[in-house]
Amino acid sequence: MDPPRGVCQRGAVGHALELVTRSGHPDFLDLPWSEPLAAWRAPRLVDMVHGASRHVVRFVAYDERVYALKETSGGAAAREYRLLRALAEEGLPAVEAVGVARTPAATRTATGRSS
Repeated sequence: MDPPRGVCQRGAVGHALELVTRSGHPDFLDLPWSEPLAAWRAPRLVDMVHGASRHVVRFVAYDERVYALKETSGGAAAREYRLLRALAEEGLPAVEAVGVARTPAATRTATGRSS
């Protein structure tokens, strides 16, 4: 995967975590990365209507933006990140790929959109 440019935090929340985000976006370090995404009860969580997914998808709010986090395999996250970046480069409508978080248990991709 072509890693996003910007902030890179490793092991910043007390366990093995690699979090890479593009510049201009939050660092997401206040989220409960040690828990499975489905178990999160973070105050930043927001309910949003979304399509069917075979993976857990949660939404978090930072200022005026809402970010979707999806728990998936490392390979799928890399493919999705590349695809979303390619769509953006072609000027096609898509959410903005802003980062990838990896823990020993799961890989999560972060995408953002203005709310």
